[in-house]
Order: sequence, then C-alpha cells, then structure tokens
Amino acid sequence: MGRKVCVLMSTYNGEKYLKEQIDSILNQIEVEIYLLIRDDGSKDSTVEILDKYNKLENVTVIKGENLGAKKSFLTLISMAPDYFDYYALSDQDDYWLEDKMISAISHIEGEVKSLEDNFLYYSNTCLVDKDLFPLNEIGFNVDRPYSFGEILIRNCASGCTYVFGKKLKGLVKAPQDLNLENIPMHDHWINMICLATGGKIIFEKKSHILYRQHGGNLVGSQKNSFLKKVLKSSLFKKTDNRYVHARSLLANYEDLMTDCNKETLYKVTNYKDNYLKTMILAVDRFIKPRAFLSRCMIFLSVLRRSF
Repeated sequence: MGRKVCVLMSTYNGEKYLKEQIDSILNQIEVEIYLLIRDDGSKDSTVEILDKYNKLENVTVIKGENLGAKKSFLTLISMAPDYFDYYALSDQDDYWLEDKMISAISHIEGEVKSLEDNFLYYSNTCLVDKDLFPLNEIGFNVDRPYSFGEILIRNCASGCTYVFGKKLKGLVKAPQDLNLENIPMHDHWINMICLATGGKIIFEKKSHILYRQHGGNLVGSQKNSFLKKVLKSSLFKKTDNRYVHARSLLANYEDLMTDCNKETLYKVTNYKDNYLKTMILAVDRFIKPRAFLSRCMIFLSVLRRSF
C-alpha cells in the first residue's frame, strides 16, 4: 500500500450527494485511505447512510451535536490520530477524481525535505453542477499560492483540496483556550497558521476535484456586479474581522512566527493606536489583495478602521 492518509469529513444534512462523495474518497488510487467522519447533528437520512459505511474497517463515524462547520472540522483535527502520513479535508457533496490524493502527495514530496515539515497543499477546483457536469464559471482558481499578507485579507484557497502533515495538524490543535468566535473559518485559519509559522505552501494549478454547485452552496459560481462587490466589501461593514483574526493569531502563535510575519501582524493589530499607524497599514505593499477594486476597498476600510 501507499502513504497513509486520514481524510476528515464533517457532515450535516448531506443525504443527497454523500454516498457519491464517500465512494470517490474510498476509491483513491495508490494510497491507503482512512476516513474519519463527524456528523454535526444531521436531521435527514445522513446518519443512516453513514451507519452503513461505519461497518468498514477504514471508516469511523462520530455522531455529535450541531457545532457548525468551523468547530466540527477543528474537533476532527484534534481527534485524528497522529500516526498518519497525511491529513486531508473533505466536503460532503463534492466528487474526488481517483488521483486526487496521489497527485497531492507527488507535489508535496517533490517540494518538502521531510513529512515532518510544516506544509499545506491546495489546488484549483473544477466547478460542476449538481449532476457533475462542468460549468463555465471560475471558482477559486488562481495561478499561484497566496502570500501571508494576502491571506490576512481573504482566503481564496479551497479547504476541500487541503492536504497537510502532522506538523501543521499539531499547530492547529495546539491552543487549548482558543476563542473560536475570534478566528475565521477553519480552512482560512489553517492557511493563516501555516504561513504565519513559516510553513511551505504547495500549490497545484490542475484540479483533481469536482466542486459541486447546488442550491445549498452556490458560493463558487455566484457572479456579482461591480456595485454588489462594493456593497459587500468591508467598506460598508461595521465589523473589523481581519483585525480580530490577526489579534487571535498573534496571541496564540507569536512565539512560533517568523520575524517578518510578526512585523506584518504588528501593523494590523496596532493600526488603531493612532492615525500614523493607520496610514502605515493603508499603504503597506504586502497586505494587499490582487484585484484593483479589492485593493481600493481595503485601503478605504483601513482608513475608516473597519479592517
């Protein structure tokens, strides 16, 4: 058998596409798959479907109360045994091509010196409709991995493509008194931790996952007009989530960060101290999104201190 991979899946009312997704995970080639599933309090027939798979030696199902996706996935990461070579995240309604994991592993092992290193792999996704027919819309498709400054603003990496090792798993699990209200979604948080602590990002342009778009998850295929993008930006929000997330990251991982990343976070966490620090953050060349409109919105949101 090949490398041992623990796939972590959180389910919630996923009866419609769940069997197809689980089968695609169990059918991965050249790897040894172990599937750890936590049901987040489903009310439909999801649990009945999971009970059938729970009889397999390489599938474990945990039934829990409804925590929401973020806490459910972080719970799975904490519960997963430490003896696997790799850990991967999975949604409940996608479809994995049979070479998804082996392709990720090939890219990782071509770039890291040891599986004990701190690394995070992710790839592009192929958007499909509910019947797995390709769509023309582009999802989180990018041409290069995102930098630490860019990730502080927005996570455009799809968590359903994530693969990482024991080192990053341990870092994510580490904080015992972490306030989950002060961190972003689990996949964004994992990405932030990896980059902040000097981890390596391995990015693959090719997609090995069919990212299903249906009535319950039409995020990837939504098209917004210029006006909608402006109205949805942080410029018109009173929240300062990026500031809160940065403070939480610094509080929990400062001792493990590179000096450069510490300096970047200090700019974010101290920008409200006085107007000079606000201006320094507003013109910082590292904390910038790629799109021109987004850069303008970030600049203005910093000035009004809603970053």
